[in-house]
Amino acid sequence: MPLRLCPPRLCVWEALDRLLLRRFRHPRAIPDLPVLAVAIDSGGHRTDMVMKFSAERLNQRVWAIKGRGSPGVPPWPKRPPKLRIANLAPVHIVSVDTLKHGLLSRCQIPACATSRSTAGCTSPTS
Repeated sequence: MPLRLCPPRLCVWEALDRLLLRRFRHPRAIPDLPVLAVAIDSGGHRTDMVMKFSAERLNQRVWAIKGRGSPGVPPWPKRPPKLRIANLAPVHIVSVDTLKHGLLSRCQIPACATSRSTAGCTSPTS
């Protein structure tokens, strides 16, 4: 669930902390689901805040990520990255191309719906 808020404000990080503790109701008759892991995009202007937040919550599986859009990059690293600076979180490099493709194929969105051009697209029938 993307949380889109302005990161410089303390209330954003407090809201995320509350979400990490929540359990979410499933539409089927199974127990409520906890948050097992969180990935926060560390790119942009607030990298230091993301790194600090993630470092303080590594034991809760809160990970700082950075997207890389090139062929051959695995969707998620096989091993956790090494810490470069002791007080900051390691940055997990993720393949944005592979992840986008996987998400779009699972959402069953036609390929033409993701492009700007709609030439040759037909609307889905149900």
